[in-house]
Amino acid sequence: MGEVYQAWDPLLDRCVALKTVSIDSIPDRKQRRMLLEEARAASSLQHPSLVAIYDVLELEEGDFIVEELVVGTPLRECIREPFELGRFLAFAEQCCDALATASAKGIVHCDLKPENISVTPDGKPKILDFGIARRTTAGSRAFQGPESPTVTLQDVSPRGTPAYLPPELINGQRLDGRADLFSLGVVFYEMLTGKNPFRRDTIGATLTSILTETASPPSRLNEQVPAAIDRLILQMLEKDPSKRPVNAAEVTDRIRDLRRAHARRPVRRRSTRWRVAAAILVPIAVLVVGGILATSLFRQPRDGGPDMAGEVPCLVVRAFENLSSEPEMTYFSAGLLEVVETRLSKLKGLQVVDENSEIGGRYSLEGSLQRSGSRLRISYRILQHPGRIALEGDLVEGSIERIFDLQDEVTRGIAEDLKQSLQLGQLPEESGPPPTDDALAYQLYLQARGYLRSYENPENVEIAIGLFERAIEQDPDFALAHCGLADAYWKRWEETKDPVWPQRAERASRTALEIQPDFAEVHVTLGTILRGTGKPEQAVMEFERAIDTDPLNDAAYIGLALSQEAMGQEAAAIETFERAIAARPDYWASFSHLGAFHGRHGRWEEARRCFEEVVALTPKNARGYSNLGAAHLRLNDPEAAVEAFQKSLQIKPNHRAYSNIAYVQRSQGRMDEAAENFSNALVLNPDDSRLWGNLAATYQSLPGKEAEADSALRNAIRCAEPELAVNPNDAGLLARLSGYHSGLGEFDRARELIEQAVGLAPDQVDVLSRAALVFDALGDRERAREVIETALRSGLSAESIRQEPAFRSLITEEDLQKISDEIREGSSVSDH
Repeated sequence: MGEVYQAWDPLLDRCVALKTVSIDSIPDRKQRRMLLEEARAASSLQHPSLVAIYDVLELEEGDFIVEELVVGTPLRECIREPFELGRFLAFAEQCCDALATASAKGIVHCDLKPENISVTPDGKPKILDFGIARRTTAGSRAFQGPESPTVTLQDVSPRGTPAYLPPELINGQRLDGRADLFSLGVVFYEMLTGKNPFRRDTIGATLTSILTETASPPSRLNEQVPAAIDRLILQMLEKDPSKRPVNAAEVTDRIRDLRRAHARRPVRRRSTRWRVAAAILVPIAVLVVGGILATSLFRQPRDGGPDMAGEVPCLVVRAFENLSSEPEMTYFSAGLLEVVETRLSKLKGLQVVDENSEIGGRYSLEGSLQRSGSRLRISYRILQHPGRIALEGDLVEGSIERIFDLQDEVTRGIAEDLKQSLQLGQLPEESGPPPTDDALAYQLYLQARGYLRSYENPENVEIAIGLFERAIEQDPDFALAHCGLADAYWKRWEETKDPVWPQRAERASRTALEIQPDFAEVHVTLGTILRGTGKPEQAVMEFERAIDTDPLNDAAYIGLALSQEAMGQEAAAIETFERAIAARPDYWASFSHLGAFHGRHGRWEEARRCFEEVVALTPKNARGYSNLGAAHLRLNDPEAAVEAFQKSLQIKPNHRAYSNIAYVQRSQGRMDEAAENFSNALVLNPDDSRLWGNLAATYQSLPGKEAEADSALRNAIRCAEPELAVNPNDAGLLARLSGYHSGLGEFDRARELIEQAVGLAPDQVDVLSRAALVFDALGDRERAREVIETALRSGLSAESIRQEPAFRSLITEEDLQKISDEIREGSSVSDH
């Protein structure tokens, strides 16, 4: 370093400290010349988060660069613990805005890493060291033209750091500003998780990882990371630059939106009287009620434990990282972990949840899996939160031909560590022989199960089917493989509604039962298929057999109760739920299912009590609080509802809670606030057609927002059309699409869609309710009245009609009372 002195910086409007940096220590004259040229290019950059280069001096005594003297702490020293989300978003926005300035000047940094970003005393970033930056001749244009320079790995080494290099730089391809986005994505990943997603033991392994491996979502390492940030960072880490954001300015805008959403505090409470609105706000809006009817099935039954009033230790199982060069081992790892989860769930005094369940826990299980030839290495660690304090861990390795032994060794090791750390009970012994004697068949089965866990991607289901079939070819008597194939076929049915799939699913599950009649899992699968194809009486028998075989099988109890509900046996269904709770009184999901059941039947006080038990057992259950808030809404207590939704958001920002808060605000006439919170929900779930429909409905209620309403409607259609392509017989979706087109004045299309919907579901209340409003918008009042009467006779409550002005215009109070009396009389006659 040369002389340090002060000068006035007009950008910062203050004096700054400067330093002179000699480059005479670089022996290569050509390299020195290049460095001076790049310093001159960087001197054109003016941004508070970029180190300022004030001059380039070529003097007799040597060559110097005059730059800002930065006082701060290297980011590397600040990421030993993950950044809090709000702090991360503010810091990340400034970094991206700085890179956008460099991009506009055609400059690529080429060496972004935590060592080259300083954290100033006021907590802001300062990007340093443009010493290996490259200037594109494309200037301020997008970096996609042939003039973009080729920067090779040799140009960057040794200054460039392998764990942050973009794939195109490793491959010697042309660079543009999106190369810096990749490196910055790695930095962001470390800021949120404390871990570099690609760093391995050697430089070669690290470079291979960058080129071939896909990073796990940051939320798997930090449960506070919302899905929207997961998506952004993983897009920045795409191998193909064309799949990354277009430029740093786009990333800046997206982070700015996320930061605003994070900073917003939902509602200010008012004493305004609140009332329950109808299921449809206006022709193009849908009430989203926090997942009340979509509680997930989990495979973590328990038998006994502490008092129900207290929190039960909760272990969040995160996907193990694949350290192999084979991408398919990611799915093998997921399938293996599913088996381990299922066994760990038998531990007394512990609740086990998947990382995607939106439930936070005091403990987490994390690890990695690596295959090299026939050798398999599995490492795991148990962490305590907050602080990610390591409690226990171990490494298990051996031949993959011994997969059953390795699987058992890992499970028992984890169980023993949990027992010691948390004073838990003993892991029950596995009964019976292994499901197959063929190690290869079992490997294929685990891989198929891993793909099926990501069933939301239709391609994954197809791959799973192929793998299950290969496992069966390897061992035709492998009952669990036949059962897995049935599960995959059923997923295809849920996706396509093609009747061929339920037939194949039932056939596969019956084959599994012929081979192994005592597998509870197979009875559950067959029961699910029978219930889903309108055979609840037969389904009841299968679920009862599953319970006889495994009295702690949660899925069997839930399937039995739902089958009894389908048969109209409400009392029997409640008794089944209570049997499940009696078997595991401290298991949160049993209360959640019972609460959803009560909610479906209008018993909202009972539902509320169930959801209160859920959040007492799992205080970090975001969905539990969302469901509790929905129950409060139905009980006309909006303040308690909003309080529950806010707690849900504090645990993990989620679109349901934002949407439900917006619904309360809309019901109270607070349209501006409602629009803001529907927008918050869309930041987290931008492809939800219902949310776009709700936002459009809200904008339609605001003066001067007609253009915004139309834009939201078009987005609703854009998101709904792919769903319709997958399942053209989804009556509810057809009805919603009809409403969206009606809102845009596209009446011919609206009529076509609503007629299809009513034809497919002539007695489905939500479809008929929407149809009545669409027909009214189309000017067909007679058809609208006919449909609303049918909806009433199909179960739409008279109170819903009275509370929604759009409905009240279709039917008089006299006719409403007359139909209600007829319905009551008919019910009374049928009771006798």
